[in-house]
Amino acid sequence: MSTFVAHKLINLMLDSLITSKTRLKLLIKFFVSANNQGYLRGLAEEFRESTNAIRKD
Repeated sequence: MSTFVAHKLINLMLDSLITSKTRLKLLIKFFVSANNQGYLRGLAEEFRESTNAIRKD
């Protein structure tokens, strides 16, 4: 199985378990690498979401 296919399968599983797209983006960002950091406004700009959506999730 190629890395691309494995990545797609993982994304499909996560999409079905975690219905909030914002929450999914946050989880992936911070669990892929422990060195990732972010502030509310920076995350909102990066994900093109409102600060309220980021704060909620």
